[in-house]
Amino acid sequence: MTSVHTRYASRLSGFAAATALTGAVGFMTIPVLISAGGAQTWAVLAFGQAIGGVGMVLTGWGWNISGAAEAALLDRDQANELLLRSVAIRLKLVVPVCGAAAAVAFLLAPADPVLAATSAAAFSLNGLSAAWFYTGMRAPRTLIVREVVPRTAFIVLGLLVCLLTRSIGPFPAFLAAGCLAAVVLNVTGAGGSPFGLFASHGRNSLPELRRQLPAVFTTLTSTLYLATPTVFVGLIAPQDLAIIALADRLFKTVNMAASPILNVLQGAIPSRDPDVFRQRVRKGLTAVLGLGVGGGVLFAVGAPLVAPLISGGQTQLPLAVTIPFGLTVLATYLSQVVGLSCLITLGRVRSVAISATVGAVIGVPVLLVGSALAGAAGAAVGEAIAEVAVTVYQLWSLRNGMRRL
Repeated sequence: MTSVHTRYASRLSGFAAATALTGAVGFMTIPVLISAGGAQTWAVLAFGQAIGGVGMVLTGWGWNISGAAEAALLDRDQANELLLRSVAIRLKLVVPVCGAAAAVAFLLAPADPVLAATSAAAFSLNGLSAAWFYTGMRAPRTLIVREVVPRTAFIVLGLLVCLLTRSIGPFPAFLAAGCLAAVVLNVTGAGGSPFGLFASHGRNSLPELRRQLPAVFTTLTSTLYLATPTVFVGLIAPQDLAIIALADRLFKTVNMAASPILNVLQGAIPSRDPDVFRQRVRKGLTAVLGLGVGGGVLFAVGAPLVAPLISGGQTQLPLAVTIPFGLTVLATYLSQVVGLSCLITLGRVRSVAISATVGAVIGVPVLLVGSALAGAAGAAVGEAIAEVAVTVYQLWSLRNGMRRL
């Protein structure tokens, strides 16, 4: 095995370990929380997290889109400065964003508005993650130590408390604590101080906020069709809320399972040499296409078998829901590599933003109508249509960009 292949294998195994730990704990939360509070109460928690997904976009302020490719082209000291600057700016957004997310969830929740509100606020803090930084720096081991371990530890502790109290209510507090603990480790690991961060890196943040607006817009518009299925079904067809919430959570689990490969591709494709970049793009797209087809088929066939097991028989997933989600898996895998690696490297952040707008413009109305007509199944079809539209536009933009190299 060549040294290049050895490096890629090492990175892949490192990202795989991070994903395995995160995925195992995340997957475990479903049966544990359903056992502690019931499927319908867990669905309210998921409803709040769907709204918190919008808050997460705002607290992340676009670095999850542009950060990995940018960090990949910097040396260590410059990259650390990028991380510290981003954290200082994002922390300023936490209070207003979390407060707004909690208020919206409280007002829209189909049941238990307090649980929905605390869930939305806690989930919004995930935008403070530095996973993008470690992806760009090709540092999976550091990702595990500074991001995965603290978050996982607090989640496990929260699950134990929920089981002991037979209530899901305490869980958002532990989720929030894990997010904040990771922030402290990320800042100190990059040579900063959590107490002096605003003074050293938080001044004159408006230019940086403006620079990140295209990436924020991209993520926000894509969130409209990725998060709204749960929200729309909860508002329009609440009897199907547990179905769409469970399908969405399994969809995220399948995405997470593929993230080690996607992370390696996102860090490996960028290059300043046009010929090297073209070669990497061809190989990367071939790999992700095969991965997407496999993941999509696995979801469509496997999710109906897994759902009763992890929900204690309380929730079933019909093929009318899982087949559209399988198509969404394929399109999402392609979009993550084409958009977050290829187009960003070409400097086409605007194209990524436009693709997300295309998805939102097409997807949101279809999701709304689909949820009204067919509940969870209609929402699943709408999400698939939106994600396919995004991917088609990104591939078209990539083709144009490659011709101009």
